[in-house]
Amino acid sequence: MPKRIQIPKPLKIKVEREKSDICYICKKQIEFGQEYEIDHIYPVSKGGSNAYNNLYCAHKKCNRKKSDKIIMASQDKWKEWWNLISPNLEKLRDNQKEAYENTLECIF
Repeated sequence: MPKRIQIPKPLKIKVEREKSDICYICKKQIEFGQEYEIDHIYPVSKGGSNAYNNLYCAHKKCNRKKSDKIIMASQDKWKEWWNLISPNLEKLRDNQKEAYENTLECIF
């Protein structure tokens, strides 16, 4: 098994500064002095990375119960995300097709 890459210190500080007020798992406030951990939304053991948007803060107790399970956003959040992105999918497909065709023109 490959050696796990540590979360860089500057990134840890940024996550602590911006995400340590609410526990990602139980959604309750992390009180001053409470133990908390920085962990991955999508676990490294399942292909997740140390990217900022894949990290969260959680109460130590909540995080230890979670193990390597993936904590998904609520169904409402997924609907909100889908409604935001779906109108752009056709435009994205068109842009990709155009870029592909332009690449072919350059090659041939």
